[in-house]
Amino acid sequence: PTYDGSTAAEPTVKLSAVKAYTDLSDLVIDKSLQGTAGFKSEESASRLLDGSTATKFCTANSAAVISWTTKEAVSVKGYVVTTGNDTGTHTDRNPKTWILKGSVDGKTWFVLDEVYDADLPASNLAQKAFLTDSDTACRYFALYIFAAEGGSGYNSGKMQISELTLYGTK
Repeated sequence: PTYDGSTAAEPTVKLSAVKAYTDLSDLVIDKSLQGTAGFKSEESASRLLDGSTATKFCTANSAAVISWTTKEAVSVKGYVVTTGNDTGTHTDRNPKTWILKGSVDGKTWFVLDEVYDADLPASNLAQKAFLTDSDTACRYFALYIFAAEGGSGYNSGKMQISELTLYGTK
């Protein structure tokens, strides 16, 4: 997928609106997680959906792709992004633009959500909720991150997320 350059700010969604759905974390098949290499080996893509805010997925560049499979088909109604453990110091690492996709068969993909200006909180382990418009139950998922908040020097181009938590129905 490609980013079309849109810059519309994301609507504010209450965490309680997303967390009213079932937490789908236990349905992610850990070994199915793959994606862009982490900045360090302990910051790999597998950390994104590991259920722990004590870990994070951090890349050496702002673009990243992560894919995973669930144990059964689920309908993702929303998700929560948790910022990294040092976001207060490195606010430029927050992802800004992404597309979340789903697939029933792993071949035909459709957009679950498009985010053009996430405006994630510039603080450590902060959460922001997002809703999707999909009712389709999927087993295959992919997150395409196109840009982080930016910056210069040592942190230029890095991207990090502590946790991505999916909510929906089984």
